[in-house]
Amino acid sequence: MQKIYKSDLFVIFMILIVFCVITPFFFLHQGLFLIDTGREFYLSQQVLKGGVLYKNIFNIYGPFSYQFNALLFMIFGEKINTLYVTGIINSIVIVIFMYLISREFLNKSFSALFAFITMFSLVFPVFLFNSVITYSSGLIYALSSLLISVLFLLKYLKSDKYYFAYYASLFCGLSILNKYEFILYPIVLLYSLCFVKPIGYKKFIKSLCFFMVFPIISFGILFLQGLDFKDLFYAFKLMIIMACSNSMSDFYSRYGNFFNPARYLSLILKNPVFALIGLIPVINIILTTIFFKKIYQDKIFFVFCLIA
Repeated sequence: MQKIYKSDLFVIFMILIVFCVITPFFFLHQGLFLIDTGREFYLSQQVLKGGVLYKNIFNIYGPFSYQFNALLFMIFGEKINTLYVTGIINSIVIVIFMYLISREFLNKSFSALFAFITMFSLVFPVFLFNSVITYSSGLIYALSSLLISVLFLLKYLKSDKYYFAYYASLFCGLSILNKYEFILYPIVLLYSLCFVKPIGYKKFIKSLCFFMVFPIISFGILFLQGLDFKDLFYAFKLMIIMACSNSMSDFYSRYGNFFNPARYLSLILKNPVFALIGLIPVINIILTTIFFKKIYQDKIFFVFCLIA
């Protein structure tokens, strides 16, 4: 019995208990339907009704999330609860895999702490940026896919089981398909499979095939629906025009997404505590640079630092 209490399964079970106890207090009290959240429901609904992404539905994100949500609508009905419950399940995946990835380097207590920090900072905020009803379903699907891929990659680097590399590639492809901002992660995956622990030519080709599974299925469906490369090019052109517009530049600079020194200073002075937290990635880069030689000696930890 004592072994059960000390096992990872018991810790994961306790994390799930806390998650389930807290969830009812936030149920349907998250997201802003008048801003981006409503778009996620509307575009998924239009896909269900036969609309084609990038052809007659303008979309700046990857296609998978809207296709997947449309499928959920078809199975469970066009209801808010359909995507809300899906968001809860996906959030559980994010929290649990944060714990499992942490366990590759830390003890159970610190790993559980990371899981709880993720839970209260990402899952349960009531504003726009949460992982249940969020501004972009693609982002939360991309994040869960990324974490799954990272865990499998770490497992591959620590073992001789090649199927971990295949799974890492599969979920890497799904992550990129959801949110193109994760495009740097495949470079780390490629580096790991070619240099950190070479997988071999044939197995590398197999990993590449796994990587392409979800993109081929997703875009294959779009092309079968009537999308062509001319439509894709035009949609991409519209995205560039939108991103370069004065209104978008002004909007995103006010929230720190576009670099504007004066606005950054204003944000930091207005929210010094949050600004300090926001600098953690920069601090990570500085510390990695300072201790590069020591970190590089541990190849697995080095790969993890590259991903971070």
